[in-house]
Amino acid sequence: MTSDPIPQQFAFIQELFGTYRMAIQERFAVYIADKGKGDIRVDMDMWAGRALRLLDEINTGATALPAALGMWEGDEERTIIVYSFVDRKKFFDNILRIRRFLHKYGVDAKQKAVLFEYGTTAFWIRDSDYVLSPADLAQTND
Repeated sequence: MTSDPIPQQFAFIQELFGTYRMAIQERFAVYIADKGKGDIRVDMDMWAGRALRLLDEINTGATALPAALGMWEGDEERTIIVYSFVDRKKFFDNILRIRRFLHKYGVDAKQKAVLFEYGTTAFWIRDSDYVLSPADLAQTND
């Protein structure tokens, strides 16, 4: 992961903890739900694992938070949030892989929408917007 020199206002961190670099501040996160349309069960551990591996490969690290109870359009669901701090160059070099993962998760897990965050902004890809080629649909990893 690339890093930037610590700005002067954070110099105390270097003195206290011995660090000399600051990680990039953008974060990418995807929300993996335990059910899809019609209350079908989703293998959220498999999808979270795929997201972890993809984001680790691209950003040199990723974390999955434990499933938490949430609500989506009046229905309870459990959701795992997988996030990674963004290495900008590698992230944008791999943006088509990330897009393919998001759309494939949406199609295969029968999601009404896929929620993801970039930086401080949340985005939804609605099911009517999923676009995958036959090759994308056949792919089993990311």
